[in-house]
Amino acid sequence: MSNFENLKSAVFSKSEEKQHISKAFMEWFVVGYYIDTETDTSCVCGKPHIKYIFCIENKINGNVLEPIGCECVKKFDNPELDKSVKMGMNGNTVFNNDGKAHHNKTYHEICSKHPDYVVYLKTHAFKKKYLKLVEYYDFFKSLKKTAPTRM
Repeated sequence: MSNFENLKSAVFSKSEEKQHISKAFMEWFVVGYYIDTETDTSCVCGKPHIKYIFCIENKINGNVLEPIGCECVKKFDNPELDKSVKMGMNGNTVFNNDGKAHHNKTYHEICSKHPDYVVYLKTHAFKKKYLKLVEYYDFFKSLKKTAPTRM
């Protein structure tokens, strides 16, 4: 199977739309982004060695798709997705998450499932020690505010 076929399969499996890929692509928005130069991460399409890694969420059902590379994100041709990608890639909000994990959980998982933990770290003088996680959380929150509301 080609990389694009793998991408379509991954998107269809987590989308509400199951027949038209262009419609399925419109269900997604970016909730996380980081640069990984240390590990050998592969995109959901199967492409190895991706550097710019995104986490996207389905605005209808809340499903998450990651890791997804910037080349695959561009294939969505989704204006909302493109806008959030540009926010991440062109701004100063790039998160080099060495190892992509904190206590064996990805930054995205921590920020989406345990936000109170990050707020605790942020407000109790741990910010310097957990600066990357806290910065990712702030970026994650800003994307959530600009993301379309779920139907």
